[in-house]
Amino acid sequence: MDQGSLVSLDKNVDTAILQELERSGIRVVVAFWGKLEEYGAWRFFLAAPEFDGMDRFEAYRRIAAARSPGLVFNEHVITILSMDNPIVTGVLRLTMHNKQVHGARLDGLSFGPHLIEEGILERAA
Repeated sequence: MDQGSLVSLDKNVDTAILQELERSGIRVVVAFWGKLEEYGAWRFFLAAPEFDGMDRFEAYRRIAAARSPGLVFNEHVITILSMDNPIVTGVLRLTMHNKQVHGARLDGLSFGPHLIEEGILERAA
């Protein structure tokens, strides 16, 4: 299957990851599936204030620990962004007056030096 195809992603995994992270005390502020030029393939991007307060190893450990039994996902598909990343601040600015963000397309949007070739917003709160 084409590496760039969103069809290969399990869209139920994102909801489960967000729910489990919240149960563990991590409030994800921005979450989206995106294909950015610098990564080349679809990834699930997450930003949370709690992640900014820990080193990356600990943040990814917390994501792995948030898996509920039976939830299968590849941690290598997840990328953590800091709260001050231009993508995060741009998405929050873009959606600040819109309560219906789930499923919004981010295709072709640029934030700082980052171009989201294709993207689907899951959360911006």
